[in-house]
Formats: sequence, structure tokens, C-alpha cells
Amino acid sequence: LANTCHEGGYSACISLLQPSDDMVELFDKLLVLTSEGECSFFGPVDRPLLREIFLGTDNADGDKGSIADLVLEASLDKTGEMEDEIKKR
Repeated sequence: LANTCHEGGYSACISLLQPSDDMVELFDKLLVLTSEGECSFFGPVDRPLLREIFLGTDNADGDKGSIADLVLEASLDKTGEMEDEIKKR
């Protein structure tokens, strides 16, 4: 799929449920939506950048799982406080 897209100049949008880091790193970009369907992140698959955006600079020890876990933990905050913080970053 990646070769076809690159060679033909196409884009592909693929939705995965908690993929492994190996799978996530196959993609050029990552799109993360809020619970309301708004974009909270669209950019490169870059763990340090994702850690800074989703955990903040003062909470690096919260990054203990996969990239999917890192994003999900922040995105599943039921109070909405974490989504507000992510939007600010």
C-alpha cells in the first residue's frame, strides 16, 4: 500500500485500534481526533514530540507503553481537561 501511494501520488487513511509501535512507525503521519471528532494532533510519528504534546514536558515518566497507549491515555480523560491542555500545546 505504501509503495502504491508513493509511486502514484495517492494518500491513504487507515484507522487502527491500538497498533503496535512497529505498525505506527510504518506511517508518515499520525492523525489523532478528540472525542468530539476534532483534530488534536496531525503530524509526524515522532515519539518525543508526541510525549511532549500528550504528556507535557513535566510528565515524561508517564510514557511507559506504546505510542498508542501514550495517545489513548491522554485522549480518554473523561473530564476534558487533558483535551484542553493538548489543544493549547
